[in-house]
Amino acid sequence: MFKHIFVNRLRCILRNRADLFWSSLFPLLLATLFYVALGNLNTATAFSSIPLAVVDDAAYHAMPGLERALEDASQGETPLFSPVFVSGEEALRMLEDDETTGMLQAAGEGLTLTFRSNGIRESIVKEFADTYLQTAGAAEDIIRQNPLAALRLSTLSVSPVPIKDDPSTGQMDQITTYFFALIAMACMYGGFQGLTAVAVTQANQSTLAVRNAMAPAPRLTQFAASLCAAALVQFLSILLLLFYLRFAFGVNFGDRAVLILLTCLTGSLMGVGLGAMISALIKGKEGLKIAILLTVSMLGSFLSGMMVGGIKYALSKSAPVLSYINPVNLIADAFHSLYLFPTLSRFYMNLGLMAAFTLVFLAGAVLAMRRQKYASL
Repeated sequence: MFKHIFVNRLRCILRNRADLFWSSLFPLLLATLFYVALGNLNTATAFSSIPLAVVDDAAYHAMPGLERALEDASQGETPLFSPVFVSGEEALRMLEDDETTGMLQAAGEGLTLTFRSNGIRESIVKEFADTYLQTAGAAEDIIRQNPLAALRLSTLSVSPVPIKDDPSTGQMDQITTYFFALIAMACMYGGFQGLTAVAVTQANQSTLAVRNAMAPAPRLTQFAASLCAAALVQFLSILLLLFYLRFAFGVNFGDRAVLILLTCLTGSLMGVGLGAMISALIKGKEGLKIAILLTVSMLGSFLSGMMVGGIKYALSKSAPVLSYINPVNLIADAFHSLYLFPTLSRFYMNLGLMAAFTLVFLAGAVLAMRRQKYASL
């Protein structure tokens, strides 16, 4: 029964031109407009080392691991950082005069970072500091449990956070952040498929749902089959967008293909789940539900940096909670993490939050549908 309903819903979805336009064609058109409008940003200059003012005081010298980590990150043909070791007053002056990206100061067992603005470079400095603190903390725990391990950890260092450059040009693609936000928005447009999945299941929303309610299949089975069909179509739409961006515009997504696909799948499920929950919870006409879905998607896209690139980094510093409760930002930041950082801790945090939101959305839709009762004639 499930398979029959799934195949039937799949055919119906492929015939629904309106939903296919929003989930498949509209993101392609928007990607083309993005490329035409922002294509000149692709002429990025080669990556240059990040200037960093380091406060040279007793607290800094009390962290030999930090000294080694900065030394490692300042070596090579293209070093990650160009540190300048100065006093606290001089570091603040350099920051005010825009002579450095940020100021790093040792503070007890932690690090204090000060920036004038928010962007990719500031994010890299923060990631470097976080990685160092995590590594140093793990080393202290090991030494506390086994003091002899201190001999083996004497050469402890932190690998610098690399900048992923475009492999064909050796240059950093500055519009990739916008495309990541676009993919995230496209995932959330799967909500149109979720709206339809509920509309064909709840008898009070469409004449088709009235006929489906008379079928011997349980309502939740119908809903699950409709949801799976919607998620499959949405996932394929996102893959189409990825292929279009990669081969039409040469957008580089990195080399973690499996994790990229996992992000697309989870994002598609989250978008479909959001639409299903809105459709099940909101009592009103279809136009109202579409308006709510579009408002949530576009507001989330704006806060994730699709319209204004710098807002993503500003929010991550001034109001980080908004970054964690914004489904669009979670998807975009998952791509961002895979593209920029060698470690996967930030990616898995985003993926876990995406999965949690998906479960909440689906649970909300199911509970709302189970409470819905219809009169027997």
